[in-house]
Amino acid sequence: ICINKKILLNNINIENGCILNTNVNIKDYKRLKQVCKKTGCKMKIVKKVGLPFIINRYRKRKLIFFFSIIVVALLIYANSLIWKIQVINSDDLELNTNILNTVESLGIQKFTNKYKVNKDYIANELIIKLDELSWVEIGIKGVTLNIDIRKRIDKPDIVEKDEICNIIATKPGVIEKIIARSGNAVVKKGDVVDKGDLLISGIIGSEHIEDMFVHSEGEVYARVWFSQKIEVPLYEKKVTYTGKEKNVYGTNLKNIKFFVDIGKLFYIMA
Repeated sequence: ICINKKILLNNINIENGCILNTNVNIKDYKRLKQVCKKTGCKMKIVKKVGLPFIINRYRKRKLIFFFSIIVVALLIYANSLIWKIQVINSDDLELNTNILNTVESLGIQKFTNKYKVNKDYIANELIIKLDELSWVEIGIKGVTLNIDIRKRIDKPDIVEKDEICNIIATKPGVIEKIIARSGNAVVKKGDVVDKGDLLISGIIGSEHIEDMFVHSEGEVYARVWFSQKIEVPLYEKKVTYTGKEKNVYGTNLKNIKFFVDIGKLFYIMA
């Protein structure tokens, strides 16, 4: 009958096979009384929970309502302020300090109203005033103002085509492949090189030909290695699946799910 009348019953619990405990809202309570009369059931209120009952209980105590309104107003006001300003994705302490000082000079500091913060304006001003930054995004999460940055990468030194030069290794490794388009390859596949070793020379010559100085150019592929230190916990919780399957059958009636476990032969309601 409750399902047909769309009366929502929450947290159903059956005791001794004849007592049903459930949660019902105020609107459905009066309609549930009619259902109980029709089915011959007795209904008893065990506990009243919710804001309407709290208000009704303390309706004559005006000071409680007065202080409650003050507390709520203070919480709303405190939540509208910025309590913390931080720079994320940056380990440069000096740069972070400069960013925070610049943001403060723009009028953004602790206890500033977060709804008055112009995030696009602050991001643009940071990029203009700090040459080290290439990208800035301002975000507010709760009472924290997050400044997400990306540092500017300086362009590499470009060597002119007519300038004589060599190609050297910038890190140790094992040569996998080398292609010398201009210049003389002094290493071959399988050679082990260290940082600073010559790979492609800008000097081309032999016993019968006079040395020529060129702008060396080419591609070098090598296998390099790195070392990293990590900490492994002494004890670790690991989940290993057995591959076994268990079938549970059930149905759904108006947000109330009924399940039956064939192995244990009992019903579960969620």
